[in-house]
Parts: sequence; C-alpha cells; structure tokens
Amino acid sequence: MKYTLAMTSNYAANDGDPAPVLERIAEAGFTHVMWAHHAWSDFIYTAPEVGHIQSCLRQTGLRLNDLHCPTGKDKRWGSPVEYQRLAGVELVKNRIEVAAELGTDVVVMHTPLEPAEGPERAAYWLRQRRTMDVLCPQAKKHGVRLALENTLPGNFETLEKFLALGGPDVLGLCYDSGHGNARVDWPGNGLDWLQRLRDRVIDLHLHDNDMSDDGHMMLFEGTVDWARLALLIPRTAYGKPVIPIEAGLPQGETGEEAERAFLRRVAAAGRRLAEMIETAR
Repeated sequence: MKYTLAMTSNYAANDGDPAPVLERIAEAGFTHVMWAHHAWSDFIYTAPEVGHIQSCLRQTGLRLNDLHCPTGKDKRWGSPVEYQRLAGVELVKNRIEVAAELGTDVVVMHTPLEPAEGPERAAYWLRQRRTMDVLCPQAKKHGVRLALENTLPGNFETLEKFLALGGPDVLGLCYDSGHGNARVDWPGNGLDWLQRLRDRVIDLHLHDNDMSDDGHMMLFEGTVDWARLALLIPRTAYGKPVIPIEAGLPQGETGEEAERAFLRRVAAAGRRLAEMIETAR
C-alpha cells in the first residue's frame, strides 16, 4: 500500500478563513486535510460556511481525512448539567452532518474524564449511554463513524468501556501518538494499548513530544517510538492509505514563508514514516 499524507488544518490557528491554509497544505504535497478548525469552541457550522470549505477543497484538490469534533465549552456532550449535555449532543450532530457533506467518514471526539468509583461514576456512564444512544444512530444514518481519541492524563481504560457501547461499524479508536507518549510515568504504555485495541483503530493523529507535555512536535523530533509504531499501524484495523499528521507550527515561526517551510518539513517527515510503514507491511 502506498501512503499519502494528511495535515491538520489548525497547525497555526484554530479559526479564520481556511482558504490560504488549505492552499499552503496542498502546495506542500499533502493530499488530505484533517479538519480541526473550531475544535476548541461551540461553533456551529451553517450552510454558507460548509459551502466555502467545499469550494476550498475543490480548488486545492484536497480531500478530508477526518473532522475533529469540539470538546465544547457550554455545549458539552459529557456534562453532568443536562441542558449542556443536550446542547453538546446537538453540536456533535452538527459535525456529523458536516463531515458527511465534506466527504469524510470519521468524526473524532474527546471523551469526558471518568470520575472515581462511586455514585458519580454510575451517573457518568448513564449519561454516556444516553448520549451514544442518540449519536450512534445519527452517525450510521450519515455513513460516519465516531473515533474516540486517547487523551491526557490517560484515558485508555475509559475508552475500552466506551467502545463496548457500540460496534466497530460506528465506534472506534483514534490513536494519538503524542498523547500516548506524553506520560513520563508510563513510557510505552500508549503503544501497548494501541496493540491491545488494534482491532478498533479507525483513525490516527500523529505527532511527537519529549514526554514533558503535549507538544505537538514534528515527527522524529521527540521520544515517540516511531519504529514500533510503524510496525503496529499495518496490524491495526486502520485501513486508509493516509498518514494523518497533527504537528503544530513552533512558537516564533510566523508568516507565510515560515508556514510553507514548516509544512515542507512536516511532509518530508511524513514521507519518511510512510516508507517505514510500507516496509513493515
């Protein structure tokens, strides 16, 4: 399998007109984009905005690899406050519909932090079941799957329970290599979990760090075990011939030329990883 590359749309900013961003991503040799604009807000997409994104994708020749759903601020699907939970469900439904309109079959979600043992945990899971009872049929209706992402401080145990709420036709894992590496107290643990949950992997978010924080660094510039990850990826259920990269523009690198140079470096690192994965297949 020959791999192509996807780049996150929010490598430099989380909002604003996506047209120049997508142009630069395409110029650097990427074929796909990971849509992450407005992922840290309660932004609701309307028809004119979706139409503009569609126009940008047509003009650049890019295709959407996945769409990152907001965690929400006031609209939070995991909230114990019922009106906020319901508003959060509507926010995710909006993203499911937008994903289908933009031609991707994966929406990425961050799960809420699971409480400790006791009544709060029981209430937590009651809320999540009620939420998934709405979102899973909605996703199926639009031909979209929900990819639950591993996040910090470490939520693999919670994700394993979440994945039991729906089958692989609608619920799966988005493995984030940076999040899986950012805990100094369990180096390698993220990759151990990737191997354990390999049959549920439907998406990837690839970036590096030095275990000190969630740095979203360039591939091969931190401590992620890329050799082991390259061996594992072909043995997961992730079937797309796309390497999705979520590195962020380093602080201090500003301006169009800096962005173009950064994207060229990201693409070179992505091609290096693609060769490693192709060799491992």
